[in-house]
Amino acid sequence: MMHGKLSNVGPTARLSIGGTQIVVSTFKDQMLDRNLYRMAGIEPERMKILVNKSSVHFRADFEPIAEAVLVAKAPGPLCADPADFPWTRLQPGKSEVNVRGWSAADLIAYFGTGSIVALLYFEVSSDWIVAAWAILTLVLTASALILDRSVFLQQAILIVAAVVGRSFAHNIFAGSYFRSDGWHGRFSILSITAAILLSALPLAFRLHARSKSREVTVIGRSLGIQHPEQIFFFAPILIVSLMIAVKMNAGMVTLSWGIEGSAVIVLGLLVTQRSYRLTGLFLLLVCVGKIVVHDAWLLGERDRYTTFIVLGAALTLVSTLYGRYRETVRKLL
Repeated sequence: MMHGKLSNVGPTARLSIGGTQIVVSTFKDQMLDRNLYRMAGIEPERMKILVNKSSVHFRADFEPIAEAVLVAKAPGPLCADPADFPWTRLQPGKSEVNVRGWSAADLIAYFGTGSIVALLYFEVSSDWIVAAWAILTLVLTASALILDRSVFLQQAILIVAAVVGRSFAHNIFAGSYFRSDGWHGRFSILSITAAILLSALPLAFRLHARSKSREVTVIGRSLGIQHPEQIFFFAPILIVSLMIAVKMNAGMVTLSWGIEGSAVIVLGLLVTQRSYRLTGLFLLLVCVGKIVVHDAWLLGERDRYTTFIVLGAALTLVSTLYGRYRETVRKLL
């Protein structure tokens, strides 16, 4: 910012206090660029954390090297966030500040995405609509990350809800309970749909990290755009779990849920997500309860043995992982 501008800050020193490097100057100036650090012998690019006494001017030169920008709200007469002012004359219904209202660009984006959703609904085979919509959510999530537009993430979350709803209403229940001759849905379609939604998790984690330093609109908070990694996890898990309950015969439901629960726990350990691990543990507990209440008494001999062996192996695997990484898991829980 202001490239080539000369700045006189007077005699300057670098203080080292407890491993923290502090640059102090005689005269104050705006933190216009990284050279204000370099003149004191500090290379900003090598620092893990930089604390700038500035609210706006630093952004042009420092944001390109920053993984995230965290704004500290210091007390004083001028607040960094207008929402923190003691508003006393707001109009009725304006008690909550909408950080960014609807714009014409947002409306056009919604109309455009709505047109694509409708096109897929009418042009794609009825069973494959959920998979087509899931691909659209992946494209929208990538667009939100690349273009830095939260409106695309809002649309992706809404379509995820539509994918789950249609998967339940059409692909699962309309293909099973409403027909007298059994399941007519296709296992592969729902599996592909769930895999596409899960493939958006890396993008969702990056969007979650970015949202920590951003203000979010009321609409965004309502849709949960601050935690897209939860939405893109629980949606496919719900689809797969219900599909297993309907698709599998009674002897394979417990077995399949056990495998799913073990995979979810491993995923939770890999990405250090407590909600994922608790979901996997819940699935395993449901399996144990189902064995005690139902499987041990009503399953055929072969299905009973197979279920007991595989679920026992899954529980052993989970116990081994938790035992080996006990300290890490304890910190994460």
